[in-house]
Amino acid sequence: MEIVGSKLMNEEIVKVASEFATNISPITTENAVSRLNQKNSLGIIPIIEIKFISENFWVIDPTDLFQIEVKDFQLILSHPELKILNEDWLFQLILRLNTEKGQSYRILLSYVSFQDLSIE
Repeated sequence: MEIVGSKLMNEEIVKVASEFATNISPITTENAVSRLNQKNSLGIIPIIEIKFISENFWVIDPTDLFQIEVKDFQLILSHPELKILNEDWLFQLILRLNTEKGQSYRILLSYVSFQDLSIE
């Protein structure tokens, strides 16, 4: 059902199918990133996963966060429900991503509120 909704670009079908799947197998901080990547590989729009990861971003294992693609990070970091520890934490995470995964992650620095960084 989610695949059909994604192929038709019908966000309502994708959302209903995702919610149904989530009721059967609940999303957790331990499985959210793997579910996100699984849906991406199947061509399914990961609406529920993006929202969940945004809401729980600061408690998800950084090892899991390093498995997220740039395009998904952009959706997560721009989500209105994003929860982070603080700007310093986000800045350090993005610097590590840039160092370990490549320059394509540099674009994520645009999501850092530089005026909220602590002065050290």
